[in-house]
Amino acid sequence: SSIPIQVQNLNLGALSVTLESITVSPNFLNLLVGQTQQLTVTAQMSDGSSQDVTTQASYTSSNSSIASVSQSGQVTANSAGAATISVSYQGKTASVSVLVSVPVVIVEDLTVQPNPVSLSVGETQQLTVVARYSDGTAKDVTGSALYTSNNPSVAAVSAGGLVTGVAPGSTALAVAYGGRSAVVAVSVGAGGEAPVVVPPPPRGGSLPSVISPPPRPGLPVRGERPSGGVPAVLPAERLPAGSPQVVPAPSRAGGVGYGVVRPGRPGAS
Repeated sequence: SSIPIQVQNLNLGALSVTLESITVSPNFLNLLVGQTQQLTVTAQMSDGSSQDVTTQASYTSSNSSIASVSQSGQVTANSAGAATISVSYQGKTASVSVLVSVPVVIVEDLTVQPNPVSLSVGETQQLTVVARYSDGTAKDVTGSALYTSNNPSVAAVSAGGLVTGVAPGSTALAVAYGGRSAVVAVSVGAGGEAPVVVPPPPRGGSLPSVISPPPRPGLPVRGERPSGGVPAVLPAERLPAGSPQVVPAPSRAGGVGYGVVRPGRPGAS
């Protein structure tokens, strides 16, 4: 005998795919103040597939003053310290540790102006020092730099960067700040010479245009020049180049004699 077999169609339906976990990349951030980092959130599904759910996830920071996070998952480092970014999506969560530090800014270059320095005995020149940093900024550090003269008997320099000509000659100054240094060449010329005394000119006469022996060239001169018969003070910086200048000086007779000199260079004082 035969046994009848009945076959039924079983419709099991489509198998449902569920969310198993989420991962965040990167899962640890080491940022400098001011830097940003975009997070990426990936959903791992039960069928082995994965989906980018960065824009659908939610984000919170344990300390926004240290590290804040936008709703799109971008982290911004605000101040030094540690914080945790919590990420959630459809009931699944993950966290990202964030360490924020202050960037180390170093001096990359040091410039000194003027350089080189040329002055006469007794004259002074103020230096200006500018430090340029690794973050692209620049700062005047004249008052903070360290100054040293290789030969203070020729040119001295103060703690504030004021150079003084002491004696004729050449030397160098070392300027240091923030681990960087610069060298300034200094040339000191001779100072002024005592005026040469000559007898006053006769009435109606004129002073000689040159004297013998002439003063050494290159010497700064400060004096007076007659103007309409009345001596008028004429600062050395206004002395015409190459023209004779009159310097009053006591004469042996008790009156006033006059020395006539030619300035060694324009603008000398």
